[in-house]
Amino acid sequence: MIVVGIMIIVMAMGVPLLYQLWHKEGLRKAVSDVEEVCSNARARAIWSGKMTDVVFNGDPPTMTIDGSGPAPPGSGLSASFELTNNIAIALIKVDGKDFMHETGARVHFYPNGMCDELRIILKRIDDGQLRGISLEVTTSLSETESDQFKLQAELR
Repeated sequence: MIVVGIMIIVMAMGVPLLYQLWHKEGLRKAVSDVEEVCSNARARAIWSGKMTDVVFNGDPPTMTIDGSGPAPPGSGLSASFELTNNIAIALIKVDGKDFMHETGARVHFYPNGMCDELRIILKRIDDGQLRGISLEVTTSLSETESDQFKLQAELR
């Protein structure tokens, strides 16, 4: 009985961690959505053999895959996302050009797996917390950054 009791206590301590892994919300969900739409665009470009674009719009903050036709059958690849009401795009640069005051920043994904350089910073409106996302040009893989001081300096 004591062993079973100890096992229940240990398992109960792991429940909050598992809940956080399965129920993303706020800034973590927004970062996950940006990474997912970029990954989906890369997969579509490779699968179709045609360049695919992701269009980022600031108001409302949305991301849409454009230009490659339908997703591969049975892939479940989403074509668009809208960020939650509490999340804003604080910075968006494509190939070093600032697109914050323009409508529709376009990031190209190529059939060879490469993409344009992307730097995006997301901001949680209620507390100002920031997350930075960059795409590696040669592989289109994303890298997330959470160093608040560095991200604040980049916004200035």
